[in-house]
Amino acid sequence: MPEMDGLTMARFCAGLHAKDANSVVDVDLSKLATPVLYFMGDRDTQIPAELARPVISSIPNVQIIEEPTAGHLMFFEAPAVFYRGLEKFLLQ
Repeated sequence: MPEMDGLTMARFCAGLHAKDANSVVDVDLSKLATPVLYFMGDRDTQIPAELARPVISSIPNVQIIEEPTAGHLMFFEAPAVFYRGLEKFLLQ
């Protein structure tokens, strides 16, 4: 397989799992009852925000922590933001 940048890889993976061109996942996330915490790094090239937002926003009980300085590894790139958000989420 040729080398791919993050956006190309995300689109490639979405195409593998999508039922149609507008779907990234093939499950109805709007029926998910479990609370979800999603960390979104604005510099993420693996799952870019513009691809993640439409999917994540369909989850009814989602909390999003967005960090402009982080990429895909927020726990490593912005550990204080990650662990503070995780602690708050788990203790609520």
